[in-house]
Amino acid sequence: MPDINILDGNLDTLAKIESDLRAYVDKKNALQEIADESSKSASELSSLKKRIESEKDEKIEEGLSSVCSGFDKSLALEEERKKEIKAKRSQAKNAGVAERIELETADLVKANADMKSQINQMFAAEKIPKYCNSWLFHALIQTSGFKDVFGYICTLLIAFLAIPYALFYFKLDTRIIIIYYFVLVTVIMSFLKYVFYRTVVNHHDTIERARILSDRIAANKHEVKKKTKLIKRDSDETMYGLEGYDKAINDTMEKIKSINEQSKAAVKNFEEVTKPQLIAEIDGRFEDELKALEEKTRELASKEKELGDDVAKEKIYIASHYEAYIGKGYLKADKLAEIRDIMNRHAGMTIGQAIAVLKANS
Repeated sequence: MPDINILDGNLDTLAKIESDLRAYVDKKNALQEIADESSKSASELSSLKKRIESEKDEKIEEGLSSVCSGFDKSLALEEERKKEIKAKRSQAKNAGVAERIELETADLVKANADMKSQINQMFAAEKIPKYCNSWLFHALIQTSGFKDVFGYICTLLIAFLAIPYALFYFKLDTRIIIIYYFVLVTVIMSFLKYVFYRTVVNHHDTIERARILSDRIAANKHEVKKKTKLIKRDSDETMYGLEGYDKAINDTMEKIKSINEQSKAAVKNFEEVTKPQLIAEIDGRFEDELKALEEKTRELASKEKELGDDVAKEKIYIASHYEAYIGKGYLKADKLAEIRDIMNRHAGMTIGQAIAVLKANS
């Protein structure tokens, strides 16, 4: 259409506008249909690719698991066997260590047993109570050394400080406190009268001899503990006869190493041979369907672009040639039909005049 003022146009001009507008609307609707179909095809293509990749991953994982499962079971069995052998070896070593300790400390243990028997015989012969050879008795009566001094001080603190303080702290009846001190003094006096004078004084030499023997027993016990620690820390295990266990453990570790190497070789073979075959089989099975859907998606995308370009050109044309004169509000099928009716009723009326009449009647 030549560059003229559309508002001066007649019914023929209006017919051309209506025809161009219908063509634009039809192309726009067709573009929407193709766009929807293209989007659907692209979505189907994406879903198919995901399904193919998912099947590949599943097949590869299943195949790899199948390859490794047998080796994993064998490794678990060998690891359990190694654990059992180590447990038996530990038991055998502990038994050997215990036997060695018993052997190397036998003289000290026997000496202690003899000295204990000697003390018991001396006390029995002179009818001395056995508590006269207890640690507390030695700490209170025959105080000697740090341990005895510590015990003596603790006894005094408990009897004359801790217990009285507790009685005062909990605000007990004064009579209870008096009774406590009465009992305490009675015990002390009884101890002095019946234990110290009748036992310690009368049997001083025997009790002193028992104390010497008790100190020797304590020294021997300390020596036994010292030897026990040295034996347990000794890294030399040759005397315990553990060679058979060590050989069994080494054999098991060699088997574990061999199984690991076989497993690595099997996994490598799967990655280099089996995995590509699985992928090729799945790709071949979906090849035709995938190619057809890719071709369809490409064709629809091409049509969508081509039609989209046409619609864009039509829109620019209508906007510059019609909409700029008539206005967007009147460039609609129903409004153009109303303009046509007005022009049909008034012969020779232009499009601009019909729009003016339509505006006046609105």
